[in-house]
Amino acid sequence: MANLKEFVKGQELFFITSDKTVREAVKIMTEADIGAVCVFEGDRLVGMFSERDLMKRVVNRDLNPAEVKLSDVMTKQLIVAQADEEVRDALEKMQQLHCRHMPVVENKKLIGVVSLRKLLLHDVSLKSEELKLLDAYITYSPMRQEGV
Repeated sequence: MANLKEFVKGQELFFITSDKTVREAVKIMTEADIGAVCVFEGDRLVGMFSERDLMKRVVNRDLNPAEVKLSDVMTKQLIVAQADEEVRDALEKMQQLHCRHMPVVENKKLIGVVSLRKLLLHDVSLKSEELKLLDAYITYSPMRQEGV
């Protein structure tokens, strides 16, 4: 099974600073077609801002996205994964902790972000391949192969 470093290899990173507005974050998320963006202060990862944060902490409170700073509405208690974690372990962690996006770090540096959706699709793909192999093994008959 692949580790998260392999899983996020080549992934484009999207991030924003905590002093920016919600509107600026939403613009990045919309243009990149992503559901969450990492939030930094200097070179330090301090939070994430997701579609869920937008709905619960901005829209639901009737706040103006053009005025609200990310530092006021982002998720600050981050759940992160280490680059050497296995994909399956990260998936279990996300399911247990009910999070949809998780930054992947290596030596305290952000190297990617995984989403629950992408991890689940990856898991389904692996299971599908396993089923095909098992089916081929179960239905294999040496007699049929030799023309008997």
